[in-house]
Amino acid sequence: MKRARTSMAIAAGVASLALVGLVPAAGAHIVVPTVTAQHAFIGDPLFGLDTSEGTLFGIRPDERTAMASTTKLMTLDVTLHAVADGVVYLNDQVSVDDFAASLEPPNSVMADDNDPGCMFDANGNAISLDQFGNAQPWQVGSACVTLEPGEVVSLETLIRGMMYPSGNDASWAIAYHVAKAYGEDTNGDKVIDGRDFVERMNQHAVEIGLADTHFTSANGWDDPPSSVNPNPAPEDLDHYTTARELAEIINHGLEAHPHFGEVIGFEGAYTDTSQGPNGTKTYSWNWGFPYPGWEGLKGGGTTNCNGPNQGCQAISAKRIGRRVVVAFMQGVFGEERAMFDYGFGTIFHPDERGASVGVGTAERHDLACHSSSRCLSAVLPTTGPIKLVSWGPDVDSSTIAKLDEEVLPRSESPPRGAGGGQGRSATWRLRTCRSGRSSSRLVRGRTSTSRGGRRTGSERSRSAPPESRPGRRSPWTCSPSTATCSSPRSPIRTARSF
Repeated sequence: MKRARTSMAIAAGVASLALVGLVPAAGAHIVVPTVTAQHAFIGDPLFGLDTSEGTLFGIRPDERTAMASTTKLMTLDVTLHAVADGVVYLNDQVSVDDFAASLEPPNSVMADDNDPGCMFDANGNAISLDQFGNAQPWQVGSACVTLEPGEVVSLETLIRGMMYPSGNDASWAIAYHVAKAYGEDTNGDKVIDGRDFVERMNQHAVEIGLADTHFTSANGWDDPPSSVNPNPAPEDLDHYTTARELAEIINHGLEAHPHFGEVIGFEGAYTDTSQGPNGTKTYSWNWGFPYPGWEGLKGGGTTNCNGPNQGCQAISAKRIGRRVVVAFMQGVFGEERAMFDYGFGTIFHPDERGASVGVGTAERHDLACHSSSRCLSAVLPTTGPIKLVSWGPDVDSSTIAKLDEEVLPRSESPPRGAGGGQGRSATWRLRTCRSGRSSSRLVRGRTSTSRGGRRTGSERSRSAPPESRPGRRSPWTCSPSTATCSSPRSPIRTARSF
């Protein structure tokens, strides 16, 4: 009888499996990141960002704090809901309103590429040049052609101008356009303008379960202003979120709209033109982030969001089908790479869960799973016939029930030195582990598996189900034509013909 080693996964797309002896102890090789942010969160959306299992790392993740231009993730989300509802369209030609056009540096703005007077530092802050050509903080009155009243820009380009140079003016132009398209006095002030859009942002936050998020602007100004209260207590904030809920905002946007990811995860140069009151204007921005699997980001900076450091950020990456989201406030840009490394290291590192009862010492074993709730193992003991054991794993509750155990007649292992049974014996048991698609496997002593990887082709099932020999009675019936073995108690179907 063939006794090929099998490692068939319980569910499609599960992680590759390995014996515990080949894997270091949990956490041994995962470097905990150095995070200087005052608020931070690393989350695993598969297990829920609002759950303990979905929380991979946190520094005051549930305390309210300023969020600066990461607000624009919600502005984008609500806008794309309006697009999905057919209220507005990405190719709409938007006439810039007076309020949006009035926003000049030091606000972050959309600026005409053709104007040499518009300059920005690496963080998107407007700067101007002194008489010697040296960069200095923006001075009121410095020349810079930004969005102008009545300028006609596509909604798509306003969205890009809101996200890449983080244009506050673009945010409010979008807010006004969408509010006018809905035509509803959402906030009850008897005027339809961008404030009605902000109210829609708050309504949407409630709809998606954000209890500690509130907006008073479409772009993310500190509220109360830092000039009034430079270090407000969490309970004194009017425009706020938490690190956890900021992660939920970016994750929700990625799940809800394909175009959300196309915008925040764009790589390359985006260029478009508009029709200004004095002729054609050109807008061009570069975007991208050097991290494997990067899906998109939005950063921001205000006095309260910067704190003693640089700013705030929400960013997402995906590897082997698994997403990690990172959010921080009062943090340092660049630390997100180590945070991602830690998140993915935790996700794909073995995390053992429930185990079955033992099936005794054995020289070899084989396992095939028909579904997430039925598995069949064949165990070759050091002495005696092969055991066939059916199992009922319940991954969600981390339990494995032994449903049935039978023996194959005349299947005893040959004596040592007689051509078989040379392997070292050990006690085998089935074990279920946490993963993206949780899996089970029969292992020696104990088992580990990675949370969310995929098996390679070489790890697919190579099982040869037991055959019933003519003239011998066995509780198991096998059909070579259908690759099926069954018992009156536990029908099992394998994925291998024999």
